Amino acid sequence: MSDLPKGWGELKVVDTYTSISSSKIKVKTSESNESGKFPVVDQGQKFISGYIDDADRTINLDSPLIVFGDHTREIKYIDFQFAPGADGTQILRPHDFYDPKLYYYFLCTLDLENRGYGRHFKLLKESDLRLPPLNEQKRIADKLDQILEEVDSAKARLDQIPTILKNFRQSIYNAVATGALSRGFREGNISTPDALRDFVLKSNQNEKNYKKIFSEPETVSNIEIPDSWTLLNLDKLCLKFTYGSSQKSQKEGDVPVLRMGNLQGGQLDWADLVYSSDQKEIDKYQLMSGDLLFNRTNSPELVGKTAIYRGEQESIYAGYLIKISPPDYLSSEFLNMYMNSSYAKHYCWQVKTDGVSQSNINAKKLGKMPIPFCSLEEQEFAVKRALELLQMSNQIEEKYYLAMEQVDKITQSVLAKAFRGELVPQDPNDEPASVLLERIKEQKALAESQPKSKKRKKKIKSKSQEHSLSDYMKIFDKIEAENLKEKYTDSKLLKAFLNTPEISSEDLFKQCCSDETEISEFYIELNSLISDGLVIEEKDQETKTIILKAA
Repeated sequence: MSDLPKGWGELKVVDTYTSISSSKIKVKTSESNESGKFPVVDQGQKFISGYIDDADRTINLDSPLIVFGDHTREIKYIDFQFAPGADGTQILRPHDFYDPKLYYYFLCTLDLENRGYGRHFKLLKESDLRLPPLNEQKRIADKLDQILEEVDSAKARLDQIPTILKNFRQSIYNAVATGALSRGFREGNISTPDALRDFVLKSNQNEKNYKKIFSEPETVSNIEIPDSWTLLNLDKLCLKFTYGSSQKSQKEGDVPVLRMGNLQGGQLDWADLVYSSDQKEIDKYQLMSGDLLFNRTNSPELVGKTAIYRGEQESIYAGYLIKISPPDYLSSEFLNMYMNSSYAKHYCWQVKTDGVSQSNINAKKLGKMPIPFCSLEEQEFAVKRALELLQMSNQIEEKYYLAMEQVDKITQSVLAKAFRGELVPQDPNDEPASVLLERIKEQKALAESQPKSKKRKKKIKSKSQEHSLSDYMKIFDKIEAENLKEKYTDSKLLKAFLNTPEISSEDLFKQCCSDETEISEFYIELNSLISDGLVIEEKDQETKTIILKAA
């Protein structure tokens, strides 16, 4: 404690709070709505995840509480009546010797990211907490409120930039699609729709069945294009649409296999790749620079997203994608920008076939997408201007990320300064934390010295001490199905329960709790096992004892 500021003390986090049990009132996501009276707070990133109308399922506050997400590690300061979510939150009430707001700020400084996995709440409990004098706590908390409010205000303004940039990029794609970006080119270079159609027909006159395809009517579109342009269905401009590989990919291999997750904002994202080493698949599905990849199956919001392959590295593509290879008279960049415009997205929304949580657009429907078409020279003129504007938006985005990084550093820097005792001046008249710690110690000793009521031990009927295979499988299947493996990896309580097929809650408590500091953790973990459907409670009518069984 040599680096502690003068008058400060230190103690374990586990000695600074009382756990609030909420097992009987926890609210499932499906039970909440958007217009109820009382907010639902859980461990997710959203501060409020929903609302309910039932006041009996809420916690009334006589002092602020802290909600800690055992898996997300989100920490929330709550000073209003709320309903706890049902997804593994810990609810803490700081003891009255610590200012609640400063307590929250201190927990925000704890780095639990790099300290292993398992029960994250245990990591928090084992941390050391710095204890300033009471009066100084209040001064620090008030100063932090003031500074961090300004930081949050700056962050809120910065948070608007991604939406602004997204809308700006969308407007660029729309301007390419409608000819707004190439208006200057047309002033001295006027073509005609008939000449454009004749040129496309002549370029493909030797292709089988092309004249029949070309004679089909164009799909109706609400897009307004210049008088010198024409609308042609995609299957008249591009003759072949190819589905990707259906072979299962590997984590390692010779060539990346691009999937629907790699298509982002008209570009390819080369993160999270899978691979293939099958030479037949590589030869069959190899991409060429300028190919477009169309996402034929995805959620209703994302189906139809398109990205361009520029030959960054040798790659093939997966089965949920369709490859489009534009001919020489159609710029790949121009087509990619149009297919990311709001007009193309509207077409995809109209023709998609909806299934269970997934939508689909097959190659035939893709081929009937109406494409604004102009001379190759005008396409390239529009693309050049668009790329210049997109490059400018990318530079702004880079500055945005740097600014957000600096804002986050300011927050951490201010918090670190606060708990080094450097944020506010100290007052020599403040009662030092050593006196406060002594008083805490005396109160704890007094509580432990109070006689405890003796409870008559209730005899429980003897049970077989071996689990059947089905008991084990029910529990492990549930853990696997609900993705709970990480949550219960280090669960002492679950390990103790698995040693006996049926056990009273009292006996399980004796096995798991060696001292008073583990009491609250025991009940939190037991409630979690019950709420996750791994364990059930039954009352033994003969002994009037609560028996725990595999669910």
